Amino acid sequence: MRLTAVPMLWPKFKAKKVFANLLQNKLSNNYEGSYLECNLICLSNLRRKLVMGKKFRLFFLLLTLLLPSTILAQDLILKVGDIPPRLDFKRLNRTSPDEIITWESFKNQVVIIDFWATWCPPCRKAIPHLNKFVKEFKGKPVSFISITYEPDNMIKSFLEKYKLDTMIGIDNRFAMFKSFKAWGIPMVVIVNQKGRIASVIHPNYLNRAVIEEVLAGKVPEVKQHDGWPDQEGAEEYFRYLLKTDH
Repeated sequence: MRLTAVPMLWPKFKAKKVFANLLQNKLSNNYEGSYLECNLICLSNLRRKLVMGKKFRLFFLLLTLLLPSTILAQDLILKVGDIPPRLDFKRLNRTSPDEIITWESFKNQVVIIDFWATWCPPCRKAIPHLNKFVKEFKGKPVSFISITYEPDNMIKSFLEKYKLDTMIGIDNRFAMFKSFKAWGIPMVVIVNQKGRIASVIHPNYLNRAVIEEVLAGKVPEVKQHDGWPDQEGAEEYFRYLLKTDH
């Protein structure tokens, strides 16, 4: 049994409500630990909030402790060497409503895609970091794209307070969030000049050396992103936030 299937044993509405609280807590605290550690933290909270039999709680805890995080986290992020999914976003301040951006638009370039949202504190914290690299790699075959699912007016209001120098893309159908498995935001996906995934990382691990290694055709030795275990729950929570004043 996949560990992520276990919550389905709980009453569905309760599990989703608890997950929403946990997700907000993890993102707001810039969580970067392993998936195993995440499950232990989540279990501690879930045990207090959900009505479960004592034997089942013990079984779930033992299962989490025994399974290595590398197994638990499989398929939560794109793999190095994979062909990336298609681009599917609308550029903020586009000049034409029919504008189409494809991978062909970035041929022979290193493409760094940052998945983010305005309500996410670590996403906001990463903005100066990204702006610095946009400036440092200006004139080189490196493109930076920031993808959010939020509407144009929300982003424009946000940009009145924060300067973001990357290309900003709006994925209001969650097409790229789904295909890139980008639920554990912030998440940076790096695509090399051959059109392959070079790395999937937290922006804290994005640095000049990593970018230069990818430009040199190498796979950078850097900690990969842990991903997020409940992708369906994350999407539901993201959609919920669109309806609230966050």
